[in-house]
Amino acid sequence: MARSRFGWKKQSLQFSLSAALAAAALSSACVAPAPVPGRGPDAVVSQDGVRAHLSAAESVDGGLLLISLKVPRSARGLASKEAPIAEYEGRQFPLYSVGAEDEGLWEAPLGVPFNKDPGQDRVVLWLGKPGASEKIELPFRIIPGSYRSEVLSVSGKHINPSPAEVARIKREGAEIKKLYERQTLTKHWAGHFLFPIESPVTSPFGTKRVYNGEMKSFHTGLDLKAPIGTAVRSAASGEVVLAKDLFMTGKTVILDHGYGVFTVYAHMSRLKVRPGQVVNPRQLLGLSGMTGRSSGPHLHWGAVVQKSKIDPIFLTRLMR
Repeated sequence: MARSRFGWKKQSLQFSLSAALAAAALSSACVAPAPVPGRGPDAVVSQDGVRAHLSAAESVDGGLLLISLKVPRSARGLASKEAPIAEYEGRQFPLYSVGAEDEGLWEAPLGVPFNKDPGQDRVVLWLGKPGASEKIELPFRIIPGSYRSEVLSVSGKHINPSPAEVARIKREGAEIKKLYERQTLTKHWAGHFLFPIESPVTSPFGTKRVYNGEMKSFHTGLDLKAPIGTAVRSAASGEVVLAKDLFMTGKTVILDHGYGVFTVYAHMSRLKVRPGQVVNPRQLLGLSGMTGRSSGPHLHWGAVVQKSKIDPIFLTRLMR
């Protein structure tokens, strides 16, 4: 595929399971989105006719913010038709145009890393080439997610894998990481993301996982109650970049929604899509199960935004 001016291929990114905020206020029949923490965009930065703001003035670690930018034609430092660049945590990623081309409106989702220390932070917007153009700094505050702990009992091989299994885990991790290292410069989604199944959350994002009496990890997604064979559907349009059986997460599908946004569907019993396939919202991806490291039937739903694991519940509230 052709490269963009950023040197990224118009393709995909990596896998890992992901993201931020306890999922409070969930009904027993259907998942109700938790409130988005933080204040609204009360800090608008205006500079040389350019206006920028974030969707909130603060976020939990593992949360999501939406960057909004308006660049009039008269603004200095912006080359014609070049996308502005956001820079955060040493990573650079392009914004995408929204609305009519002559409006000069740009957006990008920003994933806040899980377990990042509370305090002041900032994202930098470059109106042209990073380091050689006008820039705007958008400050925000990170607040603690206050995540809980839970105790699970699973098969011993998934807690203390053999040397051969460790090698497999490393190979699969490298494969997934390679996926997440790329940027697809196509915005597949339109509007809020949808839950892959209508079911209550049995384990929220960020929970500390104690397997068989030992603290092993943090929960990087939402677990949704799902008897084996429940239809699992895509949260939004996207390209299937992985559909295979992995050691830790079992039968897993990863969708690339474009511009650094990925969703993960894990522990399924059957897969119904293949890599390279472009799916629509609510398209069947597979059937739920308990493959991989799982203590019972359920669907693990994760999200990765700009290589940060975030709570996927934010995708249902902030994406547009």
